[in-house]
Amino acid sequence: MAWPPGSDIARKTVPREHVCASETIERADWRDAYQAADPDTAEAFGIRLHRVEDADVLMMTAVDLLMFNRVTGLGVDSPATEEQLDQAIEMFRAAGVPRFFMDVSPAARPIDLTDWITSRGLSIHNNWVKLTRRVDPVPAAFTIVQVKEIGREHADDFGRIIQIVFHMPARLADWAAALVGRPGRRHFMAFQRDKPVGTAAIFTEGAWAEFGYAAVLPEARGRGIQAALIAARIRAARDSGCKWISMETAEETLEKPSYSFRNARKLGFEVVYLRPNYLGLTESSV
Repeated sequence: MAWPPGSDIARKTVPREHVCASETIERADWRDAYQAADPDTAEAFGIRLHRVEDADVLMMTAVDLLMFNRVTGLGVDSPATEEQLDQAIEMFRAAGVPRFFMDVSPAARPIDLTDWITSRGLSIHNNWVKLTRRVDPVPAAFTIVQVKEIGREHADDFGRIIQIVFHMPARLADWAAALVGRPGRRHFMAFQRDKPVGTAAIFTEGAWAEFGYAAVLPEARGRGIQAALIAARIRAARDSGCKWISMETAEETLEKPSYSFRNARKLGFEVVYLRPNYLGLTESSV
């Protein structure tokens, strides 16, 4: 494998429309997930979805996990302003969230945006890799376990696996389970001798599908399950009438290999861009 990851890829100019479309489907997926929380869960964990003009502010005030406390889409639909930026940051301070991410898409405007962000004390923490591919061709992937689409009958198993793999508080398993069966979502599970050992999902809207919720229990890894779940979802996206698929994964580093990234690349996904996450700290983190 070439190093750094993606250095073996022939770089090409990606149309801004493609970048914006991949951001739009990702953000729609997250908004729907936050809206799926039942009132009791939302109250217990401080699950909140705000809009600051056309940017999304995702909050989970009782859980110090950066992926659940983020500003996303800033400057993508329309140029950001310093007032908009300050308002988003103040929301986290007022809510007592100790840490938060602010992701910056390559489609974000104006060009001064990153200077505004760093001047307010935020710094780059890491990058997420954005990958996309067309729905055709559908690749083959082989595994010794059974992979099938599920419904509400396996919602609790889905939530439990997501909660375990992503080290979430136990009660958030109910939140993940509530996603199963929602409009626009299709869910998949890997079974080893009838035992659920892996999950994955797609969210579809128009011509695009968003991949997410890929999780395999530690004892079941190394058996091709993640690749099989990717292949099953590519087929499902095509059958749902989509043309393109978007997904994100952690950037691979020497210290932290990303098997999700490697599997996606093997199954036809191309790196579109790296998206930096700027880390913000509030007084609550002191």
